[in-house]
Amino acid sequence: MNAKIPKLEDLSQESQALYDVLNDESDLACVLIATSYLDQTLASLLERYFVEGNTSQRLLDPRGGVLGTFASRADLSYCLGLIPKGLYL
Repeated sequence: MNAKIPKLEDLSQESQALYDVLNDESDLACVLIATSYLDQTLASLLERYFVEGNTSQRLLDPRGGVLGTFASRADLSYCLGLIPKGLYL
């Protein structure tokens, strides 16, 4: 079974809670939490542009999908023009 990718709207609503958590954590915890959040945001962004179905889910699956890593999601998001160069670098 594929991991569930949260919708962009859900991630956006959780941003204040994320901000609150990041203010109370160690530097390492902040990096790990923020990176995970960004990874999920990129997955959600890409999922919006993909055809709905198992193939899309399989590509984005973090357990071995071609687009299952933060780096591959960032690369594709940038190449498709979904994120600007300043966010990509």
